[in-house]
Amino acid sequence: MIVFRGVFASLVTPFAGGEVDEGSLERLAARCLDGGAAGLVALLAAGTGKAVLAGDDAYLYPMMRLGASGGVTASACLAPGAFAELARAGGERGRELHGALLPLVDALFAEPSPSVLKACLAELGVIDDPAVRAPLRAPRPENVERALKALP
Repeated sequence: MIVFRGVFASLVTPFAGGEVDEGSLERLAARCLDGGAAGLVALLAAGTGKAVLAGDDAYLYPMMRLGASGGVTASACLAPGAFAELARAGGERGRELHGALLPLVDALFAEPSPSVLKACLAELGVIDDPAVRAPLRAPRPENVERALKALP
């Protein structure tokens, strides 16, 4: 049986000229894995494992306290080390990390995902183009600024 533990970064798909930007995708995957993510999620498919993974970035810590073995979090693309540490932490340290990461998560999801996340990743040079597919639109600059300021 496959056992999933830790944070699995839910990769956003970077595009350039309407095609998947492979260079940006490689940099994003490397950032997440080098930062401590246990794995990557590019496409979810039905499986036979019985792991419970949290799927809402804001509820990773509470769900793990309730027995989830980890989480699939888009925010881990931006702060993989912090989310990986949160997945390993317990008690007071877990609560501290959870509280510290909530402003980042709130900013990233202030608009339909992944618009703010992609803009932040482009601003940091992880992906080349922050474009999102229709019907999504580019995020408001103030939400991107708020997310970047909230980075741990």
